[in-house]
Amino acid sequence: GLRPSEAARLDWSDVGNDYIRLPGKKSKTGHSRQIPIQANLKSWLALWRKESGLVCPDVSLEHVNTAIRRVSGV
Repeated sequence: GLRPSEAARLDWSDVGNDYIRLPGKKSKTGHSRQIPIQANLKSWLALWRKESGLVCPDVSLEHVNTAIRRVSGV
């Protein structure tokens, strides 16, 4: 699957018709991989697809990071 932090870094050029090609520089592990696009995601992406730019331009995960730090005691 695709981690939320990886989705936040995705560009439309990474999204194909059947796979999302996640480059190593955008992945948590630093390894490139392909994520299959399920039918429901394919339908959603068709509505929002653009030529270029971030797939999720207004996504902020800071609230998640804050919650993780609070729960972990960091």
